[in-house]
Amino acid sequence: MVSSFTAILFPFLIFLSVLLFSPLSAVPNQKASFLYIEGNTGESSGGHSALKLGETVYHLQYSFETQVFSVVREPWELFRFQYSVLENRNIHLANIPLRDKSFLFLKRKWDELYLVQKLHLEGVTKRGKEIQFLQNASLAQEKEQKSLSNAVGFGYFSVNSSRESDFENKDLVELSLRDWQLKADQFQWVPFERSNASFSKTQLQKRETSQLSRWEEIQKKIKIRQALLNGWKLIPEHWSELSNEPMFQLNPSDQTFLLDWGKSEFQTLIREIKDETKTADEELIQLLNYITAKESLTLFSFRFPNQKLEHSDSGWIDPEYPESVWQNKESEAIENFNKVKPLWQSNPTHTLRLLLFSQAETILSARQRDAHPVSISAQPNAIGSLPIPSLNREVFDGLPDYESSNLEQLAELRKLYPYHLIYENCTNELLRYTEDFAKANPELRSDLGQEISLKTLNFRFVPFVAYQAVLDHYKVAEVEEAPSYHNLIRKDNSSFQNEATYLSSVYEFNPYDSHFLMFTDDTLLLRPAFGLFNFTAGLGEFGTGFFTFPFSGTKRWRKGVKGMFFSLPEMVFFNVRKGSFPYVNAARLPLSYHNYPRAVK
Repeated sequence: MVSSFTAILFPFLIFLSVLLFSPLSAVPNQKASFLYIEGNTGESSGGHSALKLGETVYHLQYSFETQVFSVVREPWELFRFQYSVLENRNIHLANIPLRDKSFLFLKRKWDELYLVQKLHLEGVTKRGKEIQFLQNASLAQEKEQKSLSNAVGFGYFSVNSSRESDFENKDLVELSLRDWQLKADQFQWVPFERSNASFSKTQLQKRETSQLSRWEEIQKKIKIRQALLNGWKLIPEHWSELSNEPMFQLNPSDQTFLLDWGKSEFQTLIREIKDETKTADEELIQLLNYITAKESLTLFSFRFPNQKLEHSDSGWIDPEYPESVWQNKESEAIENFNKVKPLWQSNPTHTLRLLLFSQAETILSARQRDAHPVSISAQPNAIGSLPIPSLNREVFDGLPDYESSNLEQLAELRKLYPYHLIYENCTNELLRYTEDFAKANPELRSDLGQEISLKTLNFRFVPFVAYQAVLDHYKVAEVEEAPSYHNLIRKDNSSFQNEATYLSSVYEFNPYDSHFLMFTDDTLLLRPAFGLFNFTAGLGEFGTGFFTFPFSGTKRWRKGVKGMFFSLPEMVFFNVRKGSFPYVNAARLPLSYHNYPRAVK
């Protein structure tokens, strides 16, 4: 007979054993956040959807270049700054607690999907580059001309045979150069054949190594060794230097660091030359670092290779910055440069070096009133050239069929990853992928909650409708909000001044916005009246632009038409236009920006 004490103790022991010996995944430690980003004029005017897992955001975007609708993966801070600050959109987060195993499974599936799509597109792009290379080579041979192939990253210098370098590792470099020249002589181009690769959303393909990439690797290795042996001649337009102002002159500490850093980068390069597993691009970074150190010491000020990205998908490159923006950018970049320099000198990593000289490029861009690049390339990106060899005619025989198969594969990718405003957009595809992953994992299904139906009649292709479906079906534990930049300013300082564009202390008119007078996204009762003001302002801008057309072109009247168009919904209590803030930099972010996202009561 069991004693009453044992009867009481036994359930407690069972509970304790479950608590102590259950895997950690039994307790929700992670969270997935379904994001609804409110609409604004331009792309995603109906809103946007994304999934945040940890500090990584996954969402889908359409590429106008490839016409493929694919997954984008980016850091949360970058995503938030783009949408809530530059594009001035409110971001709503529905947080769903997940156990460790569920979270890791979901993140792994999204990473796999991202990588599968990336490799699919990468293969088609590589073959397209190869086709262009062959077409140029064929045309040059027909005309008996020499032809050059673009080499990304090798546009910073040309080999200067008139200036011989002397260093203790010369014999090693000469021996390596002879080896690579022999490989170049022995390289055999074979006829290109039709590619019959097929694609699957779930199959991770092996990264392709094309004949062109193998040939380019050999030629780049040769060029690096020739530069070390014969010296180099810099291409001036691909290098920048800070002026000899006192703040940028190399002090004794800077000179000592550059001398030691240059020697260290050179020794690393020599080790890489011995190690044939290192790529030419890795060697190029070390060579450019070595050149940077030598050239800076010669000038007594920093000289560095440009790594601007001339174009960016985000589109926030503006040649019409107001004077105040240029001044803010310069002062902020100088402050950042002085902060990063001691960090780099105490820990000379590639990332800190890139950050330091990106600030220097910003300083120069601001001073020259040149459109500041949105981002800096992580790899050297100046375009150089490599001589295209003479190829046998049979190499070109299969080129038409090779090009045809590549176009067919690109068309297959467009069918595999299509975009449709209703049936396959950023919202229902995000939910569809997530639901597919949940079907394959019962634990994830249990953590997420009920299945969300994506039937067209449910209108869950609309971002805010899908967000409500997540709130209704998934196990949402908390709802948070990251306010738009303007609404954040309003929260800190609610005054009429911040409701009017022409009175606002933070808003600046820019080429991306239509002409309007009043913000209407944070008011409901006054929205029709404000919308009428905006419509009248747009009409006035249109009229002015129409009569000044011979002098100002179509710019003003087009902004007026756009302003009237987006004022119409406001007059019936609906808001789309929120304005944008492309000139905001880190110095203009209020301290409260870092207190969000914050739970909504």
